[in-house]
Amino acid sequence: MWKEISLNNNEPDKYFSTIFGEIVSNINIEQSVIPVGQKFKQLHDFYDFPLPSSSIGIYKIAEKERRCQYWKLSHVKAKCIAIPLVDGILCISVINF
Repeated sequence: MWKEISLNNNEPDKYFSTIFGEIVSNINIEQSVIPVGQKFKQLHDFYDFPLPSSSIGIYKIAEKERRCQYWKLSHVKAKCIAIPLVDGILCISVINF
């Protein structure tokens, strides 16, 4: 499945969610298999009616951590797209792994 889906460090393909509930802006892929990036500190529901948007992978995100971290590919839950907003970023999970 990884051969069909790409993660890279270019917009809009640089965002992913993890099995730990994090949203990450990918900076690099080390050795072709280790995503390196900065996770976002703030994750909020974009809407809450008729259900919380986070329950279907839609978040309003803001403020990346300064420190870079590594993740295993098995920790990547979904590929996301990011749409800039006036007061943050709308992040939508589009492909679950």
